[in-house]
Amino acid sequence: MRKLATLARMITHLLVALAVAAPDATLADDVKIGNVLAHLQAFQAIADAHGGSRAAGTSGYDASTDYVAARLLEAGYKVELQPFHFDVYRQLTPGALAADGKDLGNVSTLAHSGAGGDGEA
Repeated sequence: MRKLATLARMITHLLVALAVAAPDATLADDVKIGNVLAHLQAFQAIADAHGGSRAAGTSGYDASTDYVAARLLEAGYKVELQPFHFDVYRQLTPGALAADGKDLGNVSTLAHSGAGGDGEA
């Protein structure tokens, strides 16, 4: 369900961008729930084909970019992809948690957590 909500937000952002780009169009009249669901299913299929992720820096992200660009081209938009740099966090070793020198057992790092260090809260 979380994936569906994330995809719905992405589609909403795309629709807002299209509305800004074409202010004379009546967007609410043109958006059909069946079309929105088809795009959500396409994004889910992309995630499924790429290890369950469409996160930035992954092959799922690249495939999603290609999908959106192709749909915009089909709609008659000029598409320009602009590369940019961003920081990415990837956990390379298992998480560890200790208090007063005592190992507190297995822990999981939250998704999108930044790097920590000794003594950092």
